Amino acid sequence: MPLKATLTEEQVNSLPAHLKPEYKLDEKTKTYRLDVEPVGGWALEDVGGLKTVLSERTERHKEAAARVAAYGDLTPEQAREAVEKLKALGDMGDKKKLDEMLAGVKTQFESKYNAEIATRDEQIAKLNRWAESTLVEAEAARLLSGAVNPSLKGSYDLLIGVIRESVKVERTKVGDSEGFAVKIIDRKTGVPMLSQRQGNNGPMQLEEFLLTLRAQPAYAPAFAGSGSTGSGSAGSANGVGGMSVAELAKMPPEARAKYLRKQGATK
Repeated sequence: MPLKATLTEEQVNSLPAHLKPEYKLDEKTKTYRLDVEPVGGWALEDVGGLKTVLSERTERHKEAAARVAAYGDLTPEQAREAVEKLKALGDMGDKKKLDEMLAGVKTQFESKYNAEIATRDEQIAKLNRWAESTLVEAEAARLLSGAVNPSLKGSYDLLIGVIRESVKVERTKVGDSEGFAVKIIDRKTGVPMLSQRQGNNGPMQLEEFLLTLRAQPAYAPAFAGSGSTGSGSAGSANGVGGMSVAELAKMPPEARAKYLRKQGATK
């Protein structure tokens, strides 16, 4: 059964004795958090604040878009400037000059607000990409730590490349609650993959995807206890086949997969 990230004191007391030490009291929230060892710079963290920031940024974006559609919400200074320009026309009967002046004012406001919207869109896009990357890498670190499933304990540095290439983060909404969902996709077609487990017709989850990698000779050496032995086994100080984890992490994904496949083929 998967371990929960947080528990109440009552829930901790009901745990088997060998699991109680895995939870530490958070003095700030007065709840017990699963004590997960950081892997590759990533650890079990609360992303609730991040989701709140994203929601606020999205609402501000919608408000700005509505103002552009109405050409307005002018400040007092902008209104006074427009009135002064109209007075400068002198002869209000000159319709051509008036139309040119109004067109100029309209263009000026449109350019200003369009530039603001473009800047905010870019900021929101960057924030979304960062949030998606954080969610994927945090979940990968949690699973590869072996806390959820000991058989999945493996090298974060060796596996994060293929994980990034095989996942897609989508926004979800259930009722009034919004969030993110990590989906496994076919790296060649980009089509979401379905679970291969009996009785499950839903999308494949990251945990199941890691189990499929563990069964492949090309990636098995990156997992601890996968049957590899000697200096090539996952978790060894020498990495795989005598090459260090840091060196393997720097290799292009295809070259790394080829190297791991060569090491795993003899096992």
